[in-house]
Amino acid sequence: MLRMSDAEMDLMAEQNPCKLAKLLTGGSLSPYEVTFGAEYLGRHCHNTPYASLALDTLGHLLFQDHSTVREGAIYGLCYLKHPVGVQILQERLKTETNDILIPILQDAIADLLSGQDVPDP
Repeated sequence: MLRMSDAEMDLMAEQNPCKLAKLLTGGSLSPYEVTFGAEYLGRHCHNTPYASLALDTLGHLLFQDHSTVREGAIYGLCYLKHPVGVQILQERLKTETNDILIPILQDAIADLLSGQDVPDP
């Protein structure tokens, strides 16, 4: 299994988001790493040509079994601040059980839907 530090994922999200997206969905990272990598991908792809790549990747991660990975995808979508990301979250929340709706995530989603900045977790 590949090991990446938060700083490495942050830098990769900024410099090579395509590579990070492949790693996040490739199964070689731990759920912890995928969680934080998803957040970094959303942060760094906001208002860039890579926004659609981030949307596809984060949308895929939103359906993963591990709840922390879904949490990272939610934060990534919130940081991405893209209208399609809002639609993805709204649709997912209609079908999702309450296990992902811990209070901090409810607040982040509410902030996203109201147009406010999402606080750091």
